[in-house]
Amino acid sequence: MEIFILEDMNELETARLIIGGYLQSGTVKDPAELRFLDERLRQLEARTAGKTSAKELRQSVR
Repeated sequence: MEIFILEDMNELETARLIIGGYLQSGTVKDPAELRFLDERLRQLEARTAGKTSAKELRQSVR
């Protein structure tokens, strides 16, 4: 939930670091949640690199 709030506040780098921490720590065990976090991390990396607009990312999630 925290990562969505950070994204809404345009704190993309912080959200990216938190997701990376979840993935690195090994505390997340559910395969579906791991896939979701991995995909979200990739999207944030693309946004912070300026490759994709936020609107395009929202459309790709739907």
